[in-house]
Amino acid sequence: MLGGAVKAPPPAVREAIPEWDPREKLKYEKEALGFYITSHPLDKYSRELARISKLTTADLAAAPDGSQVQIAGVIHAVKLKNNKSGKRYATFSLEDREGAVEAIAWSETYARFEAIIMGDEPVVARGKLDVDDERAQIILESLVPLDSALLDSIREVRITAPMSRLENGGLDALRTTLARYHGKSMTYLHVGLADGREAVMLLGDTYRVTPSNSFITELEQILPPGSVELR
Repeated sequence: MLGGAVKAPPPAVREAIPEWDPREKLKYEKEALGFYITSHPLDKYSRELARISKLTTADLAAAPDGSQVQIAGVIHAVKLKNNKSGKRYATFSLEDREGAVEAIAWSETYARFEAIIMGDEPVVARGKLDVDDERAQIILESLVPLDSALLDSIREVRITAPMSRLENGGLDALRTTLARYHGKSMTYLHVGLADGREAVMLLGDTYRVTPSNSFITELEQILPPGSVELR
């Protein structure tokens, strides 16, 4: 436009930046601040942890020296070292919601569990407790992902279903889901009858299951939420 002001171009539209998922957020909180703000990685397991161990890091100082302990936590501050023979071993901090304890994985143990130690998933550590006046330390013997340990600890899966949900193909959908997640846990089916009574059936070994999160999610697409109980 002659003699007129030049119009500024419209501001560029920025693409929305996707929000971090909860696990990433916790990881970056810990890296940046040294502690968690929004939650703790073990919070979502609060109800299930009792099946693994009632022991926490706060209990270790009072536990007998040399006792076998099993504790769930997250691994931080991994330090790799070499022994006199040149073999690699590791020390790290194992943290739960009560505090932290130092753990050491000697060379053979480190070689067996290197991938888990260097990962970022919650774990269950088992080992021998070394306690003195100044500190408590776990001499690591085994390490498994917490999700795997929880699955192994489940002995029974109890599924509650009103009869109306098992009609018109519901029973076939349930049978298909059970077969897809075949595993070790026994499966009980509680069927709500029209007269208010309940029929309880222990399903055969063919329908033993691995009750993973995806298994529960699929079942609750067939049945009402809260229909699955793990024991």
